[in-house]
Amino acid sequence: MPQPLLRGLGTLGVAAAVATGLGFLGEAWWGFDMLANFRMQYAAILIVAAASLAYTPWRPVAALLAVAAAANVWLLLPFFLGTPQPAAGDARLEIVTFNTQLLDPVVNMAWILDQDADVILLFESSRRAEAHLADLRTGYVVTSGIRTDRNYGVTVLSRQPIRLVNLPTSSAAGASVRFEVGLGDVDVAVYAVHVASPTSAQRTDDRNRDLEAIGRRIAGERMPVIVAGDLNSTPWTHGFALLAERADLVNSQRGNGIGATWPAHLWWPVRIPLDHVLHTDDLTVVEREVGPVTRSDHQPVRAVLAAAPTGDG
Repeated sequence: MPQPLLRGLGTLGVAAAVATGLGFLGEAWWGFDMLANFRMQYAAILIVAAASLAYTPWRPVAALLAVAAAANVWLLLPFFLGTPQPAAGDARLEIVTFNTQLLDPVVNMAWILDQDADVILLFESSRRAEAHLADLRTGYVVTSGIRTDRNYGVTVLSRQPIRLVNLPTSSAAGASVRFEVGLGDVDVAVYAVHVASPTSAQRTDDRNRDLEAIGRRIAGERMPVIVAGDLNSTPWTHGFALLAERADLVNSQRGNGIGATWPAHLWWPVRIPLDHVLHTDDLTVVEREVGPVTRSDHQPVRAVLAAAPTGDG
């Protein structure tokens, strides 16, 4: 292999290794937490670089890159090797979450409505969009979660009437609601969550504060819980942990692959998973998939959930 190419691979690999380590320090600084989003990309770069340099004078560097690659692969393995719990009973709840980016719902929702889901969560929805939603497909109740002091927010389409409770947010960019739906004989609390994107220190603080507050609220719930939406964080970030670990939530990606959803219009290897479905351990995921690319820069996520077996058998 030509020396310039070896040097390039070595430099790229070292940069990925440094970013790998700094990504574990997301609690210390928001910029480090941003680096944690790209575990898949680091793993791919480091594996290629380590393999290419292994039989060259760069061998010691290759060994260090292999260690960094292993750290990323370890974080990715549960998404491919994990196994969801089996379902208990026949009752199912199908939910779709989608950040519409304030675009025309008629153009963006063909695939979503074809799924015939029980609950559809639309983020960055507008009142203009809501006016058209009822005409797209009969059988849904359209419930607006757009606050009176804002121009956009959450819209929920459901098979049964629901009552939305708006959750406090630290930023006007966030919009989250809670409501309850039935799953067989059980009521389930659904948290439809959209928090600020972490593009600055302040917005990252807002995101983390909201995710932590929602996690604390869920920890006090006495019924099964589903969290779905645009969390503007990947599973490897400090922000994500503030929600998932605080509330002891199960990630529906476990055993179902990475499911990267953003930015939808870029080549799939560079996308990251920002749109999520999480749940408490009294539920389990029967199906999970990422929908197609539309005009939005997010892809929809569809999940089918069921009750999990109880501990007493």
